[in-house]
Amino acid sequence: FLYFFFMAEEYIPTPFRLQERKYRFYKKNKNPPDYTDVIDFSNMDKNSLSNRNLIVLSNTIHVDGREINIYSIKGKDGFYFISSALSIEEQADWAFRCLSEYASHPNYSNIGLIENNLWIDYLNSTNKKDSLMNKLRW
Repeated sequence: FLYFFFMAEEYIPTPFRLQERKYRFYKKNKNPPDYTDVIDFSNMDKNSLSNRNLIVLSNTIHVDGREINIYSIKGKDGFYFISSALSIEEQADWAFRCLSEYASHPNYSNIGLIENNLWIDYLNSTNKKDSLMNKLRW
């Protein structure tokens, strides 16, 4: 018991645990969430003044007639947000590939190594609610 007491005094929560506590607070209290700490790259006017001051437009490139903005955040070296990096068709293609190719053996997931093709099994199943596809996480 004393050992736990001393460990509890020295405990420093990780950034993940701090965010988890915020999430549980909002979930428990049923209050509307506070978005002041959230950065919205799609609509800069929705951000708080302090968040707008953190956002830096690092670069703008043109690909296939699309303008792609690359943002960074002051004080977060190495973080870049690329808006509209993939077209809708490219997003659909990657989503399909993730489910049809990467969810199967030899790739790892939370449901273990399965020899069958998970996507084909899902398409052929009659009860889609109980399918392993609904439990898949990376």
